[in-house]
Amino acid sequence: TYNYRPLKYFPNLLSPFKIQNCQNLQDANGNKLNRKVRKGLAKAGKKKCIEVFGLLIAGTQRASSNFMRYFANIAAQLLDTDCDGKPDDQNVVSMINKFENEDAPWLNIGHDHSSEAEYPMVPGYGYSGQIWKAGGNTRWAPVIALEEMFHLVHQQAWAKVYPKIIGYKEWIKAFPNEQQSL
Repeated sequence: TYNYRPLKYFPNLLSPFKIQNCQNLQDANGNKLNRKVRKGLAKAGKKKCIEVFGLLIAGTQRASSNFMRYFANIAAQLLDTDCDGKPDDQNVVSMINKFENEDAPWLNIGHDHSSEAEYPMVPGYGYSGQIWKAGGNTRWAPVIALEEMFHLVHQQAWAKVYPKIIGYKEWIKAFPNEQQSL
């Protein structure tokens, strides 16, 4: 079994998910990202990538490798809650699998605001990692990482697979003035 331990952050964090060059990234089956995604990542300056059950985490060369591993461990914990090394729900994984669906969401990790800007050349919605907002404060950066990965998995996977149970669109209808907090 895997032992992700995503909620404890420390320097030189270990992860079973390895950082690779985005252009050579492969999933567990040896599949590469399609050409359009790889080309978009190159244009966006994303050099370092991690794959977690098909979910793409892409960072700039200056993005924190340690926080990239931390994001990967959080994603693994959300997708594999029993930590047996296999995602718990293939329907959820299919929603975020960038190797099977170029329009799947991805996590965009940079080193400042401009390095996490929207990149329309990369298909799918890019969620901003936003850990640069903590300014190196290792007390707040892990909290930000957990929040941002939770948003991605909740909004782009769980809410779509289980809309009547944990969907967020009904909440927006009920509380339209709160939409900006999503």
